[in-house]
Amino acid sequence: MLPNVFSPVIVVAVFAVANMIVLEATLSFLGLGVEPSIVTWGRMLNGGRLYLSTAWWLTAFPGFAIFVTVLAVNLLGDHLRDWLDPRLRNTLGRDAWARAMIRPICFVGALDSRLRAYEKVQPAPAAFEAPHSQA
Repeated sequence: MLPNVFSPVIVVAVFAVANMIVLEATLSFLGLGVEPSIVTWGRMLNGGRLYLSTAWWLTAFPGFAIFVTVLAVNLLGDHLRDWLDPRLRNTLGRDAWARAMIRPICFVGALDSRLRAYEKVQPAPAAFEAPHSQA
């Protein structure tokens, strides 16, 4: 029973990290977070909102940092879920798993590998293939 619980717990924990980052930034933005002497992204967003018309970057960069961090953690959780799921592991094959673990984690790379893995499992019908040029 314990080995079956291991992978879902790890995946849920990784997704919880992303939720905690957003929650901390939200509470800090509202002034309910950690003590004022500690610098947080939420406090940076709150401090920069007064200067949006003159210094937009004071809020844009902390907001972008929150976005990129949460996206990276969610993609990591998604890859862990795919890697730890035994049902998916049997359908995708070894090569797809090797490519998924070696390539860098980014949105375009994740989408590309998912499309390749899907094509490997279910090939496109012959009617959709491009016509071959006759030389």
